[in-house]
Amino acid sequence: MRQPERTGVFSSRRSSMWLARHECEIPEETLEAARGELLSHARREGAHGWGFFPQLGHDGQDSYPCCARLAAALERTLVPSLGLGTALPLAFIRAVQGMERSEYGGLHLDVDQGILHARDARLAEGTEIVRVLVNLGDVPRTLEYVPLDIDDLAASGVVLSRESYAPLCMSARAQVRRVAIPPRARGALWTLTFVSSRILHAGAPSESGHFLAAYGIARGAQYQKTSSARPRRSSTAPAPSATHP
Repeated sequence: MRQPERTGVFSSRRSSMWLARHECEIPEETLEAARGELLSHARREGAHGWGFFPQLGHDGQDSYPCCARLAAALERTLVPSLGLGTALPLAFIRAVQGMERSEYGGLHLDVDQGILHARDARLAEGTEIVRVLVNLGDVPRTLEYVPLDIDDLAASGVVLSRESYAPLCMSARAQVRRVAIPPRARGALWTLTFVSSRILHAGAPSESGHFLAAYGIARGAQYQKTSSARPRRSSTAPAPSATHP
């Protein structure tokens, strides 16, 4: 397998962000079947978009067989080239048609490697979340981010929660930058990888919608060895149509 082509976007002492192009053969019909399945759910619920969230119990045995097939194809063909291990948890596959609208929007830090809104109590202090966004669509997907690490933000007086999801309305919009994840191409997918627990970020609204997958992994101290319990689920977990980046 060829090494992916990487392009640095942002880097600081403790965090970074980069784009990468991966050789990845996934049949067009597999991609479009999953997208159609999600948009079908969205239409039934009167929503602009919908998501496949394994963390919320979605699997191929209920109403998401096409998404499950796409997830399996990504696990075989894309995940090994990400360099983050082969047991990389899928956070979601999501499709949005037209301009997205969500109560969960806004610049934020990730506190969970999946989609939950409260930090897993078993995560040791110093553990960070690495997020991989995969553009499955035929149009670019743009992410807004603040090119400052949380330590730099704290030094300037911006207080951020590391324990719960809390969108931040920043008045200094001049600090916000954008990076576009290129659309899928024949035999290739583009990813954006970054330390999402240290870099403020948010998906940029677009009339073109998007079709996106995301993975997450805890990096650093990982889980406390004193507990073998399953991660707790937050009562503020998003509904299936919620739109994170």
